[in-house]
Amino acid sequence: MTQCFRFYGQGTDGKNYEFFACGITPEYRPRNSNTSYLFLDDINIAGTNYFYITTTAQVTVVDNDNSTAGYTKFGSCIACNAVSYDCINGICVKKTVYNTPGFYTTISDCETACGTGCSGKCISNAEWSQIQGLSSQLKNKNCS
Repeated sequence: MTQCFRFYGQGTDGKNYEFFACGITPEYRPRNSNTSYLFLDDINIAGTNYFYITTTAQVTVVDNDNSTAGYTKFGSCIACNAVSYDCINGICVKKTVYNTPGFYTTISDCETACGTGCSGKCISNAEWSQIQGLSSQLKNKNCS
């Protein structure tokens, strides 16, 4: 699940920095023996000119990207809260309704692609029937 991460630490200039980003797997990777790059989902999210002193580098999950007193802020977690949509049987549905991938980042994009006959990335009637069938089977099961 995508989360908002706060990477923070001290730069080689002695100042405190924080960098916010959305993703799944945060980590630091060595730049050299003293400094580390910020990586999220195997991507260097801040570039090669942004790094922290390794002994000060930390990362935590946060609810938002509000800046912290005493730190210079970079990055954003706006994308963490973005609503995305999927076209299911010609209707745009928020990805959270059926836990679908969320192919479209706006309702407008979804409606354009979904249109008549769902010309975008859609599931077929057979796939929808399979989902409904599996759903019916699970209704009476205790999944705890």
